[in-house]
Amino acid sequence: MLNNRFEVSGATAATTIAVDRAIAGIWNPSTAKRISVLEIHIAKTAAGGADRPKLRRSSARGTATTTVTPGVNHDLTGDLVTPLSGFLLDVTYSVEPTLKAGDMRQFVIPGAIGAGVMWVFAEPIEIPEGEGLVICTGSALAFPIAVVSVTTAE
Repeated sequence: MLNNRFEVSGATAATTIAVDRAIAGIWNPSTAKRISVLEIHIAKTAAGGADRPKLRRSSARGTATTTVTPGVNHDLTGDLVTPLSGFLLDVTYSVEPTLKAGDMRQFVIPGAIGAGVMWVFAEPIEIPEGEGLVICTGSALAFPIAVVSVTTAE
């Protein structure tokens, strides 16, 4: 049973112009605890070209220069505990994560400020120990600054 739910969000940086550039990523550093991703929301805070962000699994974190670390105030159950997995939301990278083969969910987002997508998963996406899930660009366009929110359970 999934006991605690956490919600965390952060502002990203604009990506460079290339396919598969990380917009944000969820990293599971645990050696003993999986993460269940229930929802991912992304909304542009600056105008840019239309793009189709997609999800890809990652086998190596990359080097994150801006990270949101969930704490007791991110616990939606009110238990005021920190995530046992110690998961992180990376929102800016200086070295890209290593992506595994195969695209997962994708969606076209218009170029306007405020355009976005809410992915709500009927069945949670599991992130195994020592792996990640990355929201990345699906076309060779720069993705503008955005806000990413993630809801997890463990």
